Amino acid sequence: MTQAFTTQADRLTVMIPPCGVPENRMRGVVDSLIGPALRLAGTIHGVDDLTEAGEVINKLTLDQLLVLPFVLAAMVDIDKTPGEMLGWTGYVPPAKFRRVTAVAPASVLTGPPARRPGAVCGTRKGFISHQQHGEPPCRECTVASDAWERTRRATHAAA
Repeated sequence: MTQAFTTQADRLTVMIPPCGVPENRMRGVVDSLIGPALRLAGTIHGVDDLTEAGEVINKLTLDQLLVLPFVLAAMVDIDKTPGEMLGWTGYVPPAKFRRVTAVAPASVLTGPPARRPGAVCGTRKGFISHQQHGEPPCRECTVASDAWERTRRATHAAA
């Protein structure tokens, strides 16, 4: 289902996940944050004394503080690598982030998903866990998954 947006701001307010701000107030909170977010970014980029950044943050309401990370993230050029985005600071990101842009799958940034409880080799869960980690399934997991699939097919054929 495609959602129609009347403005880009409407699109942004829909993209923000539930974070404690009532939906009927989200648009106003986002609109009220554009100026402070720009001021905060400008302060961080241009001043060695971060007192002004603290002043900007201290003036925000709780609703604004909850939404600020999403507004700032929406302002980031995701086609750049972390090194390009942070180059002005002299910061060199860890090797695993040097060539990654924000449009890369989350697993590149965070690593493979954690193993689920009960995902033991020789079980269907173990087979799925191998797949989620980009690993070839071991023999025991393949056998278990094949047996599970045969049982599933037989159950559906009998129904």
